[in-house]
Amino acid sequence: MTGVEAILTRLGWETAIEHQGEVHRVKAVVQPIHDRNKLYLEADYSALGQLEKGHALYYGPALPYPQQGDFIRFGEEHYFVKQTENFYGKGKALYRWAVLQRAREEERDG
Repeated sequence: MTGVEAILTRLGWETAIEHQGEVHRVKAVVQPIHDRNKLYLEADYSALGQLEKGHALYYGPALPYPQQGDFIRFGEEHYFVKQTENFYGKGKALYRWAVLQRAREEERDG
């Protein structure tokens, strides 16, 4: 077990990842993004033309999921995965990170 895996096991929260029709449960950290201008995120607009808010960062085990388009449930929150990849150190995948956006009610699967 790597140091990152040990931290996630000890301090991570139960997180459900909906990937290719299956639900995977992992220990992960989801951190809200509070950057005021969000210049580094792609803008998404609601049907009314308002900028969608509710971005977060996901840090979890170095697995092949979540992938772009997956959904993540963390507590009562539902997120849509916008971008994701593994972080490597010395040629080994240490953890997986993702940029999340809060899912709108019509995108949620219950």
